[in-house]
Amino acid sequence: MTKRYLLEKADECRQAADACLDPIKRERLTILEQLWLNLANESLLIDDQLAEQITMIEEIHADLVPTIMADAHTSASEATPRLVGAA
Repeated sequence: MTKRYLLEKADECRQAADACLDPIKRERLTILEQLWLNLANESLLIDDQLAEQITMIEEIHADLVPTIMADAHTSASEATPRLVGAA
C-alpha cells in the first residue's frame, strides 16, 4: 500500500462524513478517516503489522463508506426538482 492510497481512503471518509446526515455514522467516518491518516503517517510499523491494520480498516471502510455515499446520492437526486414532461 502506498501513502497515496491511504490518503485517498481518508479523503473518501471525509467526503462521506460531509454527505452523511446521521451523526453517529458521521462520527464513525471521522474516526475512520483519522485511522487512515495515522496509517499514512506511521513510519514505525513493520510491513506485516501495517498490512494487518490496513486490511482491518479496509473491511470497515468497505462496509461504511459506499453505503453513506449511495444514500447521499439518492437523497440528492430526490431533492433535485424535475421539469414536467422531462424524461
